[in-house]
Amino acid sequence: MTFISCNPANGKIIESISHLKIWSLNGKLKQAYQGYLQNRESAIGLRVQRLCNMADLMRAQQEECAALITAEMGKPISQSRVEIERCIALCLHYASKADEYLKDQEFHTEYHITRVQYEPLGVILGIMPWNFPFWQVFRFATPTITAGNAVMVKHASSVPACAMKIEDLFMLSGFPPGVYTNMFVGNIGIRRILWDDAIQGVSLTGGVEAGSKVAELAGRYIKKSVLELGGNDSFIVLDDANLKEAAETAVKSRFQNCGQSCIAAKRWIITEKNYDQFVALAIKMIAEMNIGDPTDEATEIGPMAAEIHLKTIHQQVVKSMNKGAKCLIGGKRIDRPGFWYSPTLLTHLKKGMPAYDEEIFGPVACIIKTKDENLAIEIANDSVYGLSASLWTVDLDKGERLASRLRTGNVYINTMSKSDPSLPFGGIKKSGYGRELGTEGIKAFVNIKTLCIK
Repeated sequence: MTFISCNPANGKIIESISHLKIWSLNGKLKQAYQGYLQNRESAIGLRVQRLCNMADLMRAQQEECAALITAEMGKPISQSRVEIERCIALCLHYASKADEYLKDQEFHTEYHITRVQYEPLGVILGIMPWNFPFWQVFRFATPTITAGNAVMVKHASSVPACAMKIEDLFMLSGFPPGVYTNMFVGNIGIRRILWDDAIQGVSLTGGVEAGSKVAELAGRYIKKSVLELGGNDSFIVLDDANLKEAAETAVKSRFQNCGQSCIAAKRWIITEKNYDQFVALAIKMIAEMNIGDPTDEATEIGPMAAEIHLKTIHQQVVKSMNKGAKCLIGGKRIDRPGFWYSPTLLTHLKKGMPAYDEEIFGPVACIIKTKDENLAIEIANDSVYGLSASLWTVDLDKGERLASRLRTGNVYINTMSKSDPSLPFGGIKKSGYGRELGTEGIKAFVNIKTLCIK
């Protein structure tokens, strides 16, 4: 078996890499455990310095890293640069906050000393996706390593060059060998890794099916797990919203990275008063988006990452239209080499359609008309997912009240849903459990130890 890197802009193979043999995997597990022992004993100041080294390295190599993203998964180069900038900001955030986040907590009790301490667990497995090949890995690995753990990363099979580059960056930043280990393995390798006593947890970002299988294994072997499994995020526009700004934000959120984002605004829920005008604004903006070569600075929409993803979303679009959905723009493959899909807008959605019920992981926006704000909240909550939501109103008190009724891990009022290094990120229901980023993220894989001295 091999990891195959394919340029989605033209469909040409870049390179292929063979899976690790079991004997090699065993050696890497031993090295990772030794890396954990070294990292847990290193002073927090030394880990922080290595994070700063990492930020400097990525800043110096931003163009090289961004070019790898664009080549392997088709992201427009301007967006690839932004992804690297986010990774730099993430490293600097934890460099500035790690000591505060991991500081012992003192409590006044009947004991002479009562203290809660945060200690690393061991080696943590990360199973990472292709859509943000640097950011998703750094979102997991940076706080986990900063807490004193080591990580083994099984990256998506379609981005092997990105995977190897990330491992090089951690090594060049001064982290001991084994603190970050890239693993070219398949399902059998994942089972072997999770079974090993050195592994004390697993974090997965991916689909529901993969998350369910990994959670089952983690439960069997009694390993802590964090799952981020995507979403079908709502974007609610109420009667009093700033309509132009809301429409611009909805289009940007849905179509960046060619719609291949877990936190994109996938379901636009618009009140009757604004519906027609919002649709007209959205169609105009979608029609004007620049579709083209992802290495071109002016490109806004590049190809989808792989043929299989394109076929999947087209099937979802066609099935929805067969059940009564209307396609106002797009809805078809673009006739050119590679994996290109036209930005699409669907209306007249109802329960039972893939566009209503399922996550569409591509450039397809879905609009649902609602009569009032209460029904809008009901529609937003009518999903097996619960990752994030965006709600638009000039009445901030009302916005906050309605936000309390949304069953999601994150709510953003009058702005786009996004992940931020300083804030916990994650979902509920089939969007997963656990949190990344912020103080919760760095404590996701620590032993929260209570110490009492009489």
